[in-house]
Amino acid sequence: MRMKKFMFSLFLALFSSFLCDALGESELWHSTEIIQNSKDTKDLQNRGGLIYLKNNKVPFSGTSVSKFNDGQINLFCKFEDGSLKNFERYWNNGSLQLKMEIQDYQLKPKSNRREFYESSSSFLLVPPQESLNVSNTNLQLQALMSPYKLLLQSHELRIRVINKIKSIPEMGMQILEPFGQVGLQLSLETEEFYRIIDSINEKGLPQLEIFSRASTPKGAMHVASIVQSEYLRLNEEKKQTKINAQVINLEKLLKKNLQDEAEILNKIRSSKKLFDIAYVDNEIETINETISSLSHEKLNVMLQLIELRTQLRSILQIKTRFNSFRKDSEKEYSDFKLSQEFLELEVISKSDRVKSVLDQIKDLEDKRSNILGPEDKNSSTETSPVVLEYFRQIQGLQESFIKAIRAKIENLSDNHKFLNSIESEIQISIDRTKKEHFQIVEFESELKEKNRKLYAKQKFIDQIQSELNQIQLSKALQSNQHEPLIKDRSASIPKLPIENNDKSIHEILLSLEIKQERMGDGFFGSFQYFYKSGQKQLDGMFENGVPSRIWTSWYENGKKETQGRVVDGNPEGTWKKWYKSGVIMSEGNWKNGDLHGYSITYHENGKEKTRANYRNGKIITD
Repeated sequence: MRMKKFMFSLFLALFSSFLCDALGESELWHSTEIIQNSKDTKDLQNRGGLIYLKNNKVPFSGTSVSKFNDGQINLFCKFEDGSLKNFERYWNNGSLQLKMEIQDYQLKPKSNRREFYESSSSFLLVPPQESLNVSNTNLQLQALMSPYKLLLQSHELRIRVINKIKSIPEMGMQILEPFGQVGLQLSLETEEFYRIIDSINEKGLPQLEIFSRASTPKGAMHVASIVQSEYLRLNEEKKQTKINAQVINLEKLLKKNLQDEAEILNKIRSSKKLFDIAYVDNEIETINETISSLSHEKLNVMLQLIELRTQLRSILQIKTRFNSFRKDSEKEYSDFKLSQEFLELEVISKSDRVKSVLDQIKDLEDKRSNILGPEDKNSSTETSPVVLEYFRQIQGLQESFIKAIRAKIENLSDNHKFLNSIESEIQISIDRTKKEHFQIVEFESELKEKNRKLYAKQKFIDQIQSELNQIQLSKALQSNQHEPLIKDRSASIPKLPIENNDKSIHEILLSLEIKQERMGDGFFGSFQYFYKSGQKQLDGMFENGVPSRIWTSWYENGKKETQGRVVDGNPEGTWKKWYKSGVIMSEGNWKNGDLHGYSITYHENGKEKTRANYRNGKIITD
């Protein structure tokens, strides 16, 4: 049973995958000259199952082609007296994909609707000259065309067209007949008897085309003409309605804004009675000057504070170094040598008192050195009265030096406190002055806002009055106005009917109704399918729309894959399948679409894998 399902699913997969895919191009039985003289498949029409060229009354005999975007042939067909005889489709690399030689087959229409006729009329959109320039893109032109297209497609216009058609009794059936089948009740309200197509013509201008359909040539022409004329009337009515509505709205708007203008003027007069505007301006100027002066003064104080804080920070760092050399913090200034570290600060080294003490110390040390000599310069054991006196004086001056440094540091700290207090006082003055400034500016802002509103109202009133004058002038000169949408082409009586099936012949040939392993009743012919590499993939026959006779498939490497006989679309007799290497994979016997008889499968090394016997699709167990 498993073997039966395997073989049958294989058969279905082969046909459904290959037949549903598509069609191909020629195997060189046609020449380049034939290709060049072939018709475009898109120009073919299906009338009652026979193929015609558009605007031609004789069934088509000859060849047709379709091409990919790059110019490669996609589809090649040969017709005789309106019937398809040869059919080929190609891959996009130019190799053959599908080939069919057809003995008997008609491309049947999908519906039983009668033939109908199509006519058309058109409008051109000619924008003002200033809007036509080289920078205009198709998208911009489409945007210009959009409101006109919407009106042409509107339900309002459709109702007007229907009412117009109904006013001519003989036209109703001329239009409706092709859209219905026998016994159906139809109406103009439910049927699409005209459509609108937009495009850009060869001159680069937007074009709106009206395509109408009817069962008679005159009916098609009348519909296209009625749609065109009713649109012109509706468009003119809408323009007049829009102009009248604009006038009413502008007059209402003008009245409202004149009232607003009077109210603003009254508020300004009342405010001027309470305040002297000139005084307010002067006061604001004075306050601004005060704020500027205080801010400048505050800036100077802040700069001094920054400098003082930097100096005090450096002093603190030097004190920290003292503490690393001395254990007794109470005597941190008693060491003259350590105190000299403060001289690296410019604010201390340039102090008059410090400089004076240093100069005296240097003078005494020079005198003492002259008496002692370099070797005993630092000795304190010298017994010379003069030297001892110098030594005592130097020690006293060193103490004065330490005191001078301490005094300078304290002075810097006091200055820092003083400047902090000054900064706070200045900030209080600034805040108080700004508050006064805000109160005066707030009043002035109210007056300015009222004046601004007054100016805006007056400008808006002028604009409204200008628009009203322009509308009145337009009415007076209406005959000379430029209308962007102009009548381009009037409808004419069509000579021949057009195809009435939903799909074009081009679409039908690309699908050829190949579905569920069937080509449709009445199809007789051969079927060959190829890989993109050019290697044949499938070969077989159809009889009366179903697979028949011997069917063979191949792997892309050229090795045979399956082979067997088909009767009425079902496998019959012996069917075989091979591995890609060419070694047989399975073989079995079929009858009326069921496994009947032996069924054997093999390993890829050729050794037998399974063996079973079937009767009418059921396995026989001994």
